[in-house]
Amino acid sequence: MRLLAAALVSTSALLAPRAPATRNTRTVRRHAVDAVDADEIERPARAADVPVLGRRAAVAAFTLSLTQTANAVEFVQPATADDRAPTLNWAGGTPFSATAKQIVDAYYGLEFVTYLSRFLLNFDADCAAWWAQQERAVPASYDKRKRTAFLAAKFGTFTSSVEYGLRRYPGSAGRKALLDKLTQQHGFDPERRRHLALAFTLLAPERQPVQGIKDLLVGVPVYGKRGGGVGALLPPAFSPGLADYMYADPLALLPRTQLPVLDSTKKAFEIRGLAPVLASQSAVFGDKGKKAVTIERSLDPGTYASFAVAGLLGCSATHAVLVPIDVVKTRQQTQAEPDSIGSAAIRIYENEGLSALFLGAAPTLAGYCYYGLTVYPGYEYFSRTLSTLVAPSQAIEFRAAIVLLSGALATLVACVGVCPAEALRIRVVADPQRFEGDNLFGMAARVSREEGNVLYNGFRPLVVRQVIFGMVKFFFFDSLADAIFQSFPSLEATAGSRLFVSFLAGLAAGTASSLVSQPADAVLSRVNARGGQYPVVQAFSDILEEESFAGFYRGALARCAWSGLVISGQFAIYDVLKSLFAVAGPDLTLHLDLAL
Repeated sequence: MRLLAAALVSTSALLAPRAPATRNTRTVRRHAVDAVDADEIERPARAADVPVLGRRAAVAAFTLSLTQTANAVEFVQPATADDRAPTLNWAGGTPFSATAKQIVDAYYGLEFVTYLSRFLLNFDADCAAWWAQQERAVPASYDKRKRTAFLAAKFGTFTSSVEYGLRRYPGSAGRKALLDKLTQQHGFDPERRRHLALAFTLLAPERQPVQGIKDLLVGVPVYGKRGGGVGALLPPAFSPGLADYMYADPLALLPRTQLPVLDSTKKAFEIRGLAPVLASQSAVFGDKGKKAVTIERSLDPGTYASFAVAGLLGCSATHAVLVPIDVVKTRQQTQAEPDSIGSAAIRIYENEGLSALFLGAAPTLAGYCYYGLTVYPGYEYFSRTLSTLVAPSQAIEFRAAIVLLSGALATLVACVGVCPAEALRIRVVADPQRFEGDNLFGMAARVSREEGNVLYNGFRPLVVRQVIFGMVKFFFFDSLADAIFQSFPSLEATAGSRLFVSFLAGLAAGTASSLVSQPADAVLSRVNARGGQYPVVQAFSDILEEESFAGFYRGALARCAWSGLVISGQFAIYDVLKSLFAVAGPDLTLHLDLAL
């Protein structure tokens, strides 16, 4: 009786007059291809769209409905949002071993993974919400080409995360469990069942769940051309132009005219015309990214304390080793020593002994211990805080400005401690006999007693020098390191490769920042060498009058060598220590783990 009643209801629907169609907001967000009529693309599957039939057709439909009802698969309504476990989970650790990735990739294949990704972005609420965030993150200044490339890259990372989620479903048993779970979640909607059937049709013929695909297609309407009959028994062939459309829109799915077709010879389903397109194109439904979707975990005070300790040790170690170069550079600026680094170092050694090359080591270490303790955690904090104060799209668009401002703010804080230490260091190097036998506190007391409160008189040129230096340093380092990692993602996998990138980027950053800030450094050296009361403007004018612009770059070669080695060493040691303290990039990264 149930079968008969169901058949009568189905036949009544076929014989009923056509009702106006209303848009179903739960259908696929975007379907399109030039070869398909727009009405066919946008119209949802509804019984009201079936044309009125004659009596013979009605009898045939009645008989068909009996068969379909008898073989129908029961599709359960999905759980509510409150009962359903979240699809997106964030986990730490290594996202995917190479072996597991190869196994999943070989079993499921690129086309299945990418089409399933599109399905989830359309029909899974959590995935759709994540994608909406990515669309809002596109900078407003991007043209269509840049926007398409930006979203295609985001889609690539998502497909890698989907592939990672498929690791839970290995082998034939896993494939069946995946199909059952997706059917349980989405089987209530014929349109979703059609896309699931298409997705599983993209598996290799020997791995297809043939019966499961048949069950998914029960009750799925068959669409023909506009104005046609019940529908074409054989769907149109796959259009080669679909690949370009799919790339332009990561949410696009196959149009409603596409249905899996059972190949009786292979005893597997196929999408008509897809095989030649796959043979000529590497990726039809998109490509997988080199990395999965990641975010950074929230940073606590302990993390910033680790940054501070790593910065302190990195700065103090590099500055201690390179004190002799700093001495040569300062002598060149204050006493007009020859420009050659080697000849200046030899002259100091011959006239004053080896110890002269380490003059000012105490104030140097004191100042740069404070510098490392503040500037590195300061930059980490300001760069993250400033990024959160603007919209995600603005954070991407104005990334360079955020890096420069973060470097400036962090350096400004660091200058409070560096300024008096630098004033002492320059005085000790310029007039070593005056401070002979004094420790750090004795040096400060002597300057205070003989000159007054002058240790901060050079604060303005120091801030100018250090802020320019810090801005360029962090900007060059971040830009170059990001460019290297984007071009060679494998270098981010091991601590050794990350150390190499840090050293290389630091060397370039130190050299560039030294050249940009050299004029301010020359003025600062002149101010401190001639007494704290020497006006900054007067020092600038005197250098310009005496030596023209070349005077501002006296000792530039020594300072470039010093800065390049110091900054590369600092970043290298800083990254090594961050890895030891478990606060390096991979330790702070959470990857997306989809609960498929």
